Amino acid sequence: MGCAGADFLNTPNLDRIASRGIRFNNCYSNSPLCVPARIGLATGMHPRRIGAVDNSSYLRPEQITYYQRMRDDGYRVGAVGKLDLAKPDSFNGRNGDRPCVYQWGFTHPVEIEGKEHSLHHPHPHGPYGFWLQEQGMWGKYREFVVENWKEPDRWITPSPLPTDTFLDSYQGMKALEWLDNVREDYPWHLFLSFSGPHQPHDPPLEFADRYKGKALPPAVPIPEWDPRPNPEDPKLNHEFIQQCRRMYCAYIELIDHWIGRVLDKMEAEGRLENTYVFFSADHGEMLGDLGRFKKKVLYEPSAHVPLLVAGPGVPRGEVSNALVELQSSGSGYYV
Repeated sequence: MGCAGADFLNTPNLDRIASRGIRFNNCYSNSPLCVPARIGLATGMHPRRIGAVDNSSYLRPEQITYYQRMRDDGYRVGAVGKLDLAKPDSFNGRNGDRPCVYQWGFTHPVEIEGKEHSLHHPHPHGPYGFWLQEQGMWGKYREFVVENWKEPDRWITPSPLPTDTFLDSYQGMKALEWLDNVREDYPWHLFLSFSGPHQPHDPPLEFADRYKGKALPPAVPIPEWDPRPNPEDPKLNHEFIQQCRRMYCAYIELIDHWIGRVLDKMEAEGRLENTYVFFSADHGEMLGDLGRFKKKVLYEPSAHVPLLVAGPGVPRGEVSNALVELQSSGSGYYV
């Protein structure tokens, strides 16, 4: 993020949240992998304590979530985007409202599948795939994702889809629709979860072109005490890593754009000043540091995540160096 000193990419809307609230410098994901991190966030419990140790884990029915607590306290609780709370059951439903999502505490869900759905299934498995099929783009999209996932050397290829049909753009548009439809007769909470940035690093060409040829910070070299590269890694030459980082930055700027669209809408409707805004992530990305890609390791690039908090009563423009974990370790941890 620009507000955190990354002057090589453009994040005006994340910087805008930071200027309205507190940026936490030292927030860490207790388990830097999609499903365990998200189950920990939902329950406030350490993933290992409740058996959420990999992406085959489920958020079990007996686990209490903060979504349920908000629902029980009279909130409309929405979800737009990737939840990953029951990843092995990959069919998200045509409208993203499969029954288990209500069980977790959401009252107005639009669960949208991630990229891996098209990798494993020849037919749509969620709202985005069915929507692409209606647009006549499903086959083109699936072929691209499958080929890119199979060949790590192609992780740096821009998406063939126009910006307004890209997965994260679809999630942003659905969030705007959700805000249009939610009534103000009850308080509401929206969990907006973009699928990216995520490998393959394939932002739309419009955003990828903004970083074409740009020099970015080099990767942290492989230390002598750990000479083994991750067996999942693609080529580790400098230019490949630089291009991965360019595409990653472009992906971040796309998401920042949609965050701005959401903030602008709320501000225009007079809703922003009385709404708390939290921004964080389930994990980071190695991006070539220490000879690795992806996440899943408790190294700084993988486990260190952003955290911004803004809203009524929150001091503006502050930076905290307090050590913060992704999920609460309060009373719920000991239940």
